[in-house]
Amino acid sequence: MVEFVLAAPFLAFLITAVLDVGNVVNEYMVMTEAVHQGVRMASTGSHLRQLGDFKGLAEGADACPANILFSTPSVGPSEREQHKQIQERVKSILDMNNSYLKSGSICVISHLKEDADGDRNVKITVTANYDSFFPVLRNLPISVEATAPFLH
Repeated sequence: MVEFVLAAPFLAFLITAVLDVGNVVNEYMVMTEAVHQGVRMASTGSHLRQLGDFKGLAEGADACPANILFSTPSVGPSEREQHKQIQERVKSILDMNNSYLKSGSICVISHLKEDADGDRNVKITVTANYDSFFPVLRNLPISVEATAPFLH
């Protein structure tokens, strides 16, 4: 009985740590699925024409890097709306599935880039901070990105 009393706090800590690490892996998988859905949607977006990075749906003032553009003057409303729809799709998947990403830390960025061969690629990047029970994992940054060829 004495041994159990001495071992119980360690076992409780170990079980809670394993569950918390499992939640980190789950959040990463949910973010990966959301990004893949977003890049799949973006690769068929007929209104995307302007090359560049488009920050959107940042939940906090410092969630997205300041050097990313939200839009440029040459971007038409249909293209802005297309980026917004892509980012909202990613965000809706994250909202449906997670509860451990820190509120105010989610940033969704959609990119339309041209590589050296002249091929256009779309890329979606999502970053967020994991809100953990343990101080070691608190504010753990999770970042996921996916790239696909632009089909239009």
